[in-house]
Amino acid sequence: MRHSRYDILLKVVECGSFSAAAEQLGYTQSAISQTIAALEQELGVTLLVRNKKGTRLSTDGRACLPHIREICDGENALRDRVAAILGGVSGHIRIGTFTSVSCHFLPGVIRTFQKEHPAITFQLLQGDYAQIEGWLLEGAVDIGFCRLPMAAKLDTVSLCKERMMAVLPVDHPLAGMPAVPEKYLERERLILLEEGSRDDASDFLRKRHITQKAGFRVGDDYTVMAFAEAGIGVGLLPEGVLRRSPYRIAARPVAPLYCRELGVACRDKNHLPAAARLFVEELYRQLAALE
Repeated sequence: MRHSRYDILLKVVECGSFSAAAEQLGYTQSAISQTIAALEQELGVTLLVRNKKGTRLSTDGRACLPHIREICDGENALRDRVAAILGGVSGHIRIGTFTSVSCHFLPGVIRTFQKEHPAITFQLLQGDYAQIEGWLLEGAVDIGFCRLPMAAKLDTVSLCKERMMAVLPVDHPLAGMPAVPEKYLERERLILLEEGSRDDASDFLRKRHITQKAGFRVGDDYTVMAFAEAGIGVGLLPEGVLRRSPYRIAARPVAPLYCRELGVACRDKNHLPAAARLFVEELYRQLAALE
């Protein structure tokens, strides 16, 4: 696949180095350097700054970045239009996502989608809710999975609701109950993710005014499950994270019911590239089949 100079610049910014961008794009590092140098000479500004920590945008580069992304979006739209004229759909879809979606939902959707559209390629950027929202606003991704409602004004569609689950050792007394009354959680040492914009459990505790007993803060969903399996405490995770769990744990919904609502978002659904539009349609079709 041939890449424009602007595509190459964005890849260098994403990777933080010329060598990593060259490896991902299949070019030599020298070719990447020459491409960026030619672009800077044409524009008359320095776009990138190199130092011991890597490569980053210059002040002028940051100012130009939104316009560069617009150019790339326009080039992608043009390629999509030409492909449609020639009778086939191709393109590259950039998706902002997070763990439960990228591990448990996207593989099956992408596999089915690529059977019909083998010329369409994907790039997944994994982050938290705030990062994905930022990528959408910047144009770094075409679509992004999100928790609804979103703070930013973006086009969103609800995909599903997931219950908050108590993650328990299998021999825990609460594991014998069909649901865990939320008042019981105050008695437990809770295992929660580090506080941040993807911390659904802390949001739940705040909204329900549940006082947290001293517990643990860990870095990822799988550590929550591993600690619960070991009997160290009780975890709180959305049910989507627990699909195909490799751990010997019991998961029970909290009561009263508490859910997070997941959706897919884009800057403007009327101006999505053709490939991304087709993929969103496949998302809806597969979700409808699960209902």
